[in-house]
Amino acid sequence: MVLQYSDLYRGKHITQEEFERRALKILGPEYEVGEYKGASVKTEVKHLTCGNIYMQRPYSIYRGDGCPYCARKRNINSLRERGFKIAKNKISPNFIIVSTYQNANKPLKIKSLDCGHEFWIGRLARFEKNMHCRVCDNTLRRKKPRVHTNVGDLLRSTRLKKGWTAKHLSVVSGISTVEISQIENGRIIATDYERDRLMYYLKGW
Repeated sequence: MVLQYSDLYRGKHITQEEFERRALKILGPEYEVGEYKGASVKTEVKHLTCGNIYMQRPYSIYRGDGCPYCARKRNINSLRERGFKIAKNKISPNFIIVSTYQNANKPLKIKSLDCGHEFWIGRLARFEKNMHCRVCDNTLRRKKPRVHTNVGDLLRSTRLKKGWTAKHLSVVSGISTVEISQIENGRIIATDYERDRLMYYLKGW
């Protein structure tokens, strides 16, 4: 039940007991309200469910406004749920998300249904461009002998000439510093995607 606006002014002279009765009838028994000093004077409200204490005017209580912290949490959870559904639809049916979805810019744990491996990705948008099992990919690379490639030499010389560290290049390209170092040292062979992406940022920036 939400009281009419005129009730707010009639409420200026109500007793503490009447105020509590009205407030709890609207908010529910999981709330406690403080001292009543007038319809427009803020009073302390405690939400017993989450334990948060906040200040609110009686007319806002009469309007049915509950705990702002819980309301914000519900909104965040709703956004995460929508974001998770979008993310789930974007990735290949061969992969599933097994970690808690935060937002599009937070790391996600992915599981490959083909091999069963689980691995972390930085950003979903980057994974979308090159969907493959990171564990299988790294295992295959480690089996290859150490070789010096033109790509690795070119990558290092271009990076040093530009005055960039491997960490700087990692930040802008989204490829880890470990992979950049391994490519430069010939421990792994860069994929076409990694080669094109790294050289794009080194030559274009």
